[in-house]
Amino acid sequence: MLVAVLLFVGVTALRVGVLAFYLTQNNKKLEIEIKELERTHQALKEEFYHISSYFDLLNPSE
Repeated sequence: MLVAVLLFVGVTALRVGVLAFYLTQNNKKLEIEIKELERTHQALKEEFYHISSYFDLLNPSE
């Protein structure tokens, strides 16, 4: 009986460890994707301001 309990606890601990590893890996991937999206957003924002400055030159506000 004690062996069965220890085996169950060991298997459960192993499953929790594997799950924690996968979650950590996925978290790192998401952090990388978030950083890439932030860089893309910043680049698009800069491009938008650059393009909109041409419209300001063509139609200056009075």
